[in-house]
Amino acid sequence: MYGAKWIPAEMVGNIFKPLYILFSRKYFLDELYENVIVKKVLIDGIFRAFAFFDSRVVDGAVNGIAGSTVAASKALRQMQAGSYRYMP
Repeated sequence: MYGAKWIPAEMVGNIFKPLYILFSRKYFLDELYENVIVKKVLIDGIFRAFAFFDSRVVDGAVNGIAGSTVAASKALRQMQAGSYRYMP
């Protein structure tokens, strides 16, 4: 092919171009991993679950503690001022 030039190298390259692309792109596994595993499973699944947990559970616990602190301080403030009524 190179010495006698019976078959041009460009023709061989054109014939095997699909195989070259397949092998050079590593069977397209990187694209498959990126589009399926990373985008669908991680971003749409796990990270969305973490965001839900953070917004509902963690923020809810912090806001609940803050609300109970405000209520307790309001009661203590009224008791200290003498305007607190105990109703059993």
